[in-house]
Amino acid sequence: MNLAIVEDGVLLTPPADDILEGCTVRRAMELVVECGVLSHLGVTDARYEDVEIDRAKAADEVMVSLSFNFHVWAICMTSCFVYSSSAASS
Repeated sequence: MNLAIVEDGVLLTPPADDILEGCTVRRAMELVVECGVLSHLGVTDARYEDVEIDRAKAADEVMVSLSFNFHVWAICMTSCFVYSSSAASS
């Protein structure tokens, strides 16, 4: 699973100490730092930091991506509701 939040212009993702780091978030962080690809949106830095659920709820943006059994799940959290959708990938 990949998780990243945007907080005050910084892309944050939890450190992958004991788990395999997700390639999507890792590449996004590289592109933010090396190429400034999100600077037009006000995102100018990327760091590894702990992301608690309350911090994610208060974030400016949240990205959660999960690939499981040839499906990609997009999850959107608003208030106390969690919506998810699944689309088969080839």
